[in-house]
Amino acid sequence: MRRHSKAWVGSGIAAAILAGAGYAGCGAYHHLATEADARPVAPAATAPSSAQAIHLAQNFLDSWADGHYLGASTDTDDPSDAQQALQHYDDALHLTGLHFTDISAGRPGSGTVAASTKVAFTVTAYLAGHGTWTYTSAMNVVQASDGTASLRWFPSVLNPKLAIDSDVAIGQIPPSSAYTDAASITIPPESEAQTSLHGQAGMGILAVDANGHGVTAVLATFSTAPSEP
Repeated sequence: MRRHSKAWVGSGIAAAILAGAGYAGCGAYHHLATEADARPVAPAATAPSSAQAIHLAQNFLDSWADGHYLGASTDTDDPSDAQQALQHYDDALHLTGLHFTDISAGRPGSGTVAASTKVAFTVTAYLAGHGTWTYTSAMNVVQASDGTASLRWFPSVLNPKLAIDSDVAIGQIPPSSAYTDAASITIPPESEAQTSLHGQAGMGILAVDANGHGVTAVLATFSTAPSEP
């Protein structure tokens, strides 16, 4: 079982807006980073080896699974944002456990940012009262000029549909007109990965704008019946 530390400070205005819309656990964390932001350590011109990337990713995922968010954040190039985002993900989803499988690295240079190596992995999150949620995600591992590897931090490490300035939340799935960009939103179909999620009909796991501007994506939907033991 995981222990939840609820010492959480954030934007009261955003929290009030989103709480009123029924999004649990939202508004507590404000993503301040953008892809244009300067990072504390300049990346090297060459990507880390697949072995380096796997080693770094495994350390990060082990710490994340154990709830050691400070330790996990030190494997990233943005420890402050990473630690807060990991804690918010835990708090918003009421996690009781995390499990990672299918960890694999592409070739050096396979990442989506310059001189990075992509590591893909499968997440199984255990949500109190809602069963399990399984999905795939990925991270980009970069190499600093001193040869050390680090995870290039973005919210999409937590879930690939989390963009800059977005958080996870459990809440009511709104009509399409309420989405930030309705044209780009599709509600995920019933799938094997989601059949073990249960809760009130019309509810689900959402990606929400951290500035209080609404839902940006539906990440998973709840069925009305609990999963079989």
